[in-house]
Amino acid sequence: MESLSFIPLTVASVLSSFTGTNGTVEEAVISTHTSPEIAGLWELDLQATPDFADTKDSAVKPVQSKEMQDLLAAIKESSRASQAADDALAKAQSQAAAAGDVQARQDLLAKDSCRERYNFGADSALITTSGAEWTYGKYVYQHQEEGLPIIAITTTYDNNEPDCSGRQVDQKGEAIIAFVDYQPEQSKMRWCIDKDGDNCFMTFHQLRP
Repeated sequence: MESLSFIPLTVASVLSSFTGTNGTVEEAVISTHTSPEIAGLWELDLQATPDFADTKDSAVKPVQSKEMQDLLAAIKESSRASQAADDALAKAQSQAAAAGDVQARQDLLAKDSCRERYNFGADSALITTSGAEWTYGKYVYQHQEEGLPIIAITTTYDNNEPDCSGRQVDQKGEAIIAFVDYQPEQSKMRWCIDKDGDNCFMTFHQLRP
């Protein structure tokens, strides 16, 4: 099983999409999409079972190399330094407080109907709701020359309320990287720990108007 530490990308190629610099990236293996194909509203399938849940690898956790840890740290620093991200955060806080958070609290009271949703904006902003919790962050979605696309997410705000599982964890400052098995014909995507999509741990269904 290939872990996330083997993702064939360079720090410069990912960070360039956050900073917007004009520097040349040598030997970059990723192409950036201005409007990500996954942009839109998605709901996490809370009943889906990870591919490796019934194997000896059920306790497997992605091991990140030092380069990957440095990458995530740099992404978070870049996000904090972005004034545009700060402005978007303020707007997202207002919108979620007015609508999303109220609905999330109602969902939490009825656990059978609790929903965990991810709203991927075309501007790389990500808002999630799960139970009474909602978060705001930034994401990068990029294709490689080989293997599945990669998504990198960093959370910049968490209202620190219980999620659908009942857990209350402040995820501010946390980051995640995964391979994305996007299946548009089924309005479905899975997040995986290998570039071939053989070992996936989260399944989403797209919500359409």
